[in-house]
Amino acid sequence: MVKKGYIKTLEAVIAIVVVLIFIFSFAGGNFGVKQKKPSLVEGVQDFVFKNVLNNETLRQDVFNGDDTRINKLLEENLPPNYGYKVQFCSVESCPAPALPDKSVFVDSVYVTSSAKSKVLKVFIWED
Repeated sequence: MVKKGYIKTLEAVIAIVVVLIFIFSFAGGNFGVKQKKPSLVEGVQDFVFKNVLNNETLRQDVFNGDDTRINKLLEENLPPNYGYKVQFCSVESCPAPALPDKSVFVDSVYVTSSAKSKVLKVFIWED
């Protein structure tokens, strides 16, 4: 009697393994494959965020929605074959802007003061 229980359990495990092999082999697609952010992009985004958080003028630009200085900072630190977009939005609502149909790497930082808070998002892609 006990042997029949072990055999049924073994059959069920084998069936599950076969189904999983089928799904991952024939269904295709990149399940869970995420493109790694290039170190150059990550470094530039971190550099911009540190500058914004430590520079009161850049912080005020974020609160005022002025991207002139931040764009200049990105242009100086990104190679010419990269494109970028800067977005300021409120913490409650931050819809995605129109972006090119490429691999876009995004990172964001919350910029706050005693009375205000904004989200600064930097989108970078390779042209």
